[in-house]
Amino acid sequence: MLLRGLFSRNSHAEYFAHGLNFAIGAALLACFVANFDVFQKRTIAAETDYYVRMQRVTFWTFVVVLMASAQALLFCNTQGKNFFERYQSTPGWQLSCAAFFCGFAALGIYAIILAGEGQISLDDPDMLPNMTYSKQLPTAPLRSTFKVSFWVHVIGNILPMLMVPLQFIPQLRHWRQFLFHRWVGRTLVATGLLSMAAAQVLLVIEFYIQNKYGLELWSIDWWLLQIGMELLLVGTTSCLACGFYYAVKRDIPRHAEWMHRLVAFWFAGPISRTFLQAATEWGTEVMGYGPWTWFSFFLDYVPSVIVMEIYIQKSGRFQAMRSKQLTITEGDQREDEKEPLLGRV
Repeated sequence: MLLRGLFSRNSHAEYFAHGLNFAIGAALLACFVANFDVFQKRTIAAETDYYVRMQRVTFWTFVVVLMASAQALLFCNTQGKNFFERYQSTPGWQLSCAAFFCGFAALGIYAIILAGEGQISLDDPDMLPNMTYSKQLPTAPLRSTFKVSFWVHVIGNILPMLMVPLQFIPQLRHWRQFLFHRWVGRTLVATGLLSMAAAQVLLVIEFYIQNKYGLELWSIDWWLLQIGMELLLVGTTSCLACGFYYAVKRDIPRHAEWMHRLVAFWFAGPISRTFLQAATEWGTEVMGYGPWTWFSFFLDYVPSVIVMEIYIQKSGRFQAMRSKQLTITEGDQREDEKEPLLGRV
């Protein structure tokens, strides 16, 4: 009872936890960016200590997640009827979201700085080892198409990495009757679809390359990697399309479900560039380079998609939205929920 009173909702301890979490989130974001070390005149892919740096990031992220779990338990709403009601407004929930989105923001910042410093070259095989570079392609039109598609894909991914976290901040999402939320959503749909289209072009062009990511063309490892990439592409595009469709239909619960699934697919970027890098040396040694290449690619998104689907189905958040009939119709629109994607601006 003493602990429950000390850690009750709206207590001084909770306010302190919120302030502490703000500092922790900022420190974690700085940890991500600092360990990318993109300010040096070299590509991070060539750094011998890159895996050690990513192990450091992974360790501190794990510590933050443990802290978030403890805070969620201490400040939980014992009167809540489901998982979402018990934990969604606790400091631990917000800290876990901050840790989750630090990966997004850091990857976006990293890509901008890396490109700005001129550290991405599609002509230099030493700049991006084991990656596709333009001289591997047999004709000039293929090389030009590859370069254009690559930059469309990169730029199209930078905006989602920086803007997705903003969609989950209620104060921004509700600002001026969802005006901010709608325009960010439109931008994400447009850039996301362009990025996915460019990615599909890249995958087709890479059929001309005999040694993709160090894998022999048509080998079983090559096929499994290709399948993994196509599944990620199809999954991301499907979530974008379904989220847009249900927003247009003003079916807000299903729109929210598909947007959460989209975030799980998009999280493949931060996972592949940070957390899984920490295990690359171990995975390559245990499984071999070829099997680890395609297996780690599936690890980029399959676990997060599964966890997100469990959350969608079991947390009670979306079931509550449907039970309260938040699917907006012409006859019962509320002024503050009017057409969240395509409404009047």
